[in-house]
Amino acid sequence: MRRYNPDNGQGVYQLYSYTGGGTNENRFPPAESISEEEFRRQTLIAAEFVTGMVGGADLNDTGNIKRLFFQYNGVASVYVEKAINMGFSEQEARNGEGSTYVMNRYDARRDPTSDSMSRYWPGRYVGDGVYDPTSVEYNFGAFVQYEALAGLGSRCSSSSIGEKIAETAISISWLGKGGHSINDPKSEYVTAMKESGTYLLPCDGDGNCPPYGASCDQFVATALRYSGADPNFPVSFGHGIPDYLKSHTELYMEVDHHNDITRLLPGDIFVTYSNNDNHIYLYVGMIDGEPYQASASWGGRTGEHYPGVYFTEGSRVYSVYRRINK
Repeated sequence: MRRYNPDNGQGVYQLYSYTGGGTNENRFPPAESISEEEFRRQTLIAAEFVTGMVGGADLNDTGNIKRLFFQYNGVASVYVEKAINMGFSEQEARNGEGSTYVMNRYDARRDPTSDSMSRYWPGRYVGDGVYDPTSVEYNFGAFVQYEALAGLGSRCSSSSIGEKIAETAISISWLGKGGHSINDPKSEYVTAMKESGTYLLPCDGDGNCPPYGASCDQFVATALRYSGADPNFPVSFGHGIPDYLKSHTELYMEVDHHNDITRLLPGDIFVTYSNNDNHIYLYVGMIDGEPYQASASWGGRTGEHYPGVYFTEGSRVYSVYRRINK
């Protein structure tokens, strides 16, 4: 949500054609911050620019919306050709069906996380005028996001996988930190452990085992398995869980969070492992205006959810992973 002009001269809204790629008289001088008045001026320019692109077209027609996004990002001939090679009509191709920016992850053929991705789908612009024929994008396309926000699509369930993970973690944990002994797992947690196959004692290398449910890895594994997000999520820690998250790129992506809570989504997995000082917990979303986590502690406490989300903790530095919503 920063309000600044990037170095490329294209302004807050990255208006490439309006500014001639940041080189004509309309270019916006680079600035680390701009005033409210300047932000409003650029917003009105962007609104007029977008209105001009659609030329009065009916925006109840999803084809016109796709074309708007395609024109905004740049009608590249390689994307038109890609769509035609994938079997789309000339008109559909010119609406952006072959654009990564517009349609990425709309269906299996255009989803890099799917085994059914079309051989024509790789290839995208990774910078102004820089096309990489092998590159793929894992973010959802602009139209895919628009369709979801507008409630137009029918392919997605009402809850994402991450939301289901968070809902499960909350349901199997006590509210509040430190109020329950290590011998007091919530009854829903016990049921979930038994039904998901995690009802065991995760012991350390010296054979020390905590009571049932009083282990961070056991709690997170139960939430992932019981929610249906990942029936094979490992229980034992050590290098096992970090290695699992890193290696299963078809299921998990690492979140580029920049220590910013607003970049998180419910169900995100926080994990750290260094010098045998390991921990794992779940971000379960904002509750009453505060970010909440759900976690347990090895030999210290059973599953609980409470306010407090941190990217570093003493010597611990957390990586964040997200279950891909497919």
